[in-house]
Amino acid sequence: MSPHRSGADLPIYPRAFIAASKLQRQRDRVFVAMPFEASHSKTLWKVLQSICEIHEFNPRRGDSAQASHSVVADVLEELESAEVVIADLTGLNPNVLYELGIAHVRCDAVVLPCQGGQTLPFDLASIQCLFFDLSTVSGKEEMAVNLGERTQSVIADLKLLADLPDDELKNEIIWYSGFLSSFSVGEVKAFRDDEQSYQDASIARA
Repeated sequence: MSPHRSGADLPIYPRAFIAASKLQRQRDRVFVAMPFEASHSKTLWKVLQSICEIHEFNPRRGDSAQASHSVVADVLEELESAEVVIADLTGLNPNVLYELGIAHVRCDAVVLPCQGGQTLPFDLASIQCLFFDLSTVSGKEEMAVNLGERTQSVIADLKLLADLPDDELKNEIIWYSGFLSSFSVGEVKAFRDDEQSYQDASIARA
């Protein structure tokens, strides 16, 4: 990562923060915007941590920072540093929506999980969300499968672009769609024995 000023010295307004921080994306870093105290959040965070551990990603939340500077600066640093941003839309938490707005402008890979039954505003309803039910092991398996399937199409496109000669690549028009995600997922033991089928589902789609 290129040199940048410490968070204590950075402005908390996003545009000024971005200009001053000069942060770069870290390829294994995932930032999760979520309501910390919601009834489902502990389970969702555990599931996301487990998936990321299997696939050697580093998941972080707004409360992961160890520094003593502004919480807003911490969150902006996470949004600027993450390769993937996951924003849990359950409950339409105002802080999550604020962070999501910044992420949609700044990050190419934004994943939107949401608890089943949530009604979304029209601008978010037009973007594909991963609706989940984490009350059962089968619900966890379905979420893992959905993450994997959305990953494959993006990885295939990136490989196609990477294989193009420079003279062809510069003539390509690249479109980014909110319907896709680049949340790619290597293989590490991260689940209990009674969650083996969940682990198998995750790896099978990686």
